[in-house]
Amino acid sequence: MIVLLLLSCKSKIPIHNEPTTPSDTLQTYTVTPENVMEASLYLPDEYMNFNEIGHNADSILASHLQIEMIDKKLFETQQGTAVSFWEEDVKGVVKIDTVLTVKTRDTILTFIDDLTDTEMHRTFSYEGRLPVINHFVVLGTYYEDYGYMLFESDTGYNTSTYQSFPLISPDKKFIISLYADIYSPQTGELSIEKIEGGEIIPLLNVSFTNWMPQESFFGADGYLYVSVNHPSQYWKADGDVNDMHQYMRIKIL
Repeated sequence: MIVLLLLSCKSKIPIHNEPTTPSDTLQTYTVTPENVMEASLYLPDEYMNFNEIGHNADSILASHLQIEMIDKKLFETQQGTAVSFWEEDVKGVVKIDTVLTVKTRDTILTFIDDLTDTEMHRTFSYEGRLPVINHFVVLGTYYEDYGYMLFESDTGYNTSTYQSFPLISPDKKFIISLYADIYSPQTGELSIEKIEGGEIIPLLNVSFTNWMPQESFFGADGYLYVSVNHPSQYWKADGDVNDMHQYMRIKIL
């Protein structure tokens, strides 16, 4: 039996949820075809440590991704074709009080909540399976952070941890995680991993400067569809997330 007490992502310090302009519309700052690809690019080295790329970063990113601004009508039309490989399957999963156990082929993983109001606070919840890659997902929520942990269903090995639920492309070649980093600086964070020969291989991480995602899904046409806001328009004046969006689709090349 393997006991996992704490699996945490890097802790961050929040900023105030206030718009940086006096307007709640998209009239002042918008995402455009000219600025949509502005980003910091990080690629893995031979030890799978990510390093920021300076030289030729724009051309390298363009060789991996194509981003196109679209209208709301196309976004909503493609919602009806959304592809998901997620299954709720709870076989072998038990949560009693503060203890979550997940049975794999080779072992039993145990996650123990800590409900104290301290920096050790943590809770765990089972989020379902991705049988197409033979993995399941556990969400760990911590004092100032959270992470969606991907575990191999046979060995129980923790393959990856994400800041949003991992999505698998319709061709089953890529895993992506896309989320809005609401801390300073506010960015759109995208990670892509390649599925190859039964292995999950890190491909790239990108921090987009001029947009933050809201809803995202893979359409049947293979594109990743995303509703977005410019960072200056992510929050409304009352502190709630803006419900006015722009829309884009991303093609992994």
